[in-house]
Amino acid sequence: MIGQMPMIILESTGHYHTPVIQFLGEQGVLYILLNPIISYQAKKSSLRKVKTDAIDAYQLCVLYCKGEI
Repeated sequence: MIGQMPMIILESTGHYHTPVIQFLGEQGVLYILLNPIISYQAKKSSLRKVKTDAIDAYQLCVLYCKGEI
């Protein structure tokens, strides 16, 4: 989708995410801030035991596309 702003899905991290979402809001970027419990459940649905950020991000995108978040 050329010419469209990206949408960002990120996990709430206490207060550490605050400057990031402030910046995204100032730039007009659409973002979804997830409760860590929801992202944990997405990670739990896989058989793998090793944390891989790329796979975790993919799983969150799949949940979004399915309308589950």
